[in-house]
Amino acid sequence: MEYLVHGVVGFVCLATQISITLLYFTKVKTTSYTTSFENKLCRINSKTLAIEEWDVNELVKKQGFDNIHDHRSVVRDGVFYFTQTLGNHKAKLGVLDFNKRELLFKYEFESKNGGISSIQVSEERVFIHTQDNTLHIFEK
Repeated sequence: MEYLVHGVVGFVCLATQISITLLYFTKVKTTSYTTSFENKLCRINSKTLAIEEWDVNELVKKQGFDNIHDHRSVVRDGVFYFTQTLGNHKAKLGVLDFNKRELLFKYEFESKNGGISSIQVSEERVFIHTQDNTLHIFEK
């Protein structure tokens, strides 16, 4: 596999002979996380470029998520915090632990909240801002 790394922080373009895949990632020390086609969560060793994939498609579909591909995601200590906004009635927060290979938490927002505007994660809390200008705070 050939690869191209562009100078924009948080963006990688991996090119193969067959097709080009654009991947967004969050860098954590020497490890980067990204999602790929059909709900695969990938952990990339930034030094060796080794890619470890976890197919979460069945797991997230059973929990009512359509996909994990949203630019509003954060990785902290091997835990992937992702959001889904597919219209007002489908805004959700999900938390996947890559090391344990399990869904730790799921939250479905009320339709009155609208879509998810942003996500921030601290050591102790998860902050979600929704379109109705509400800040939702979740304790870890």
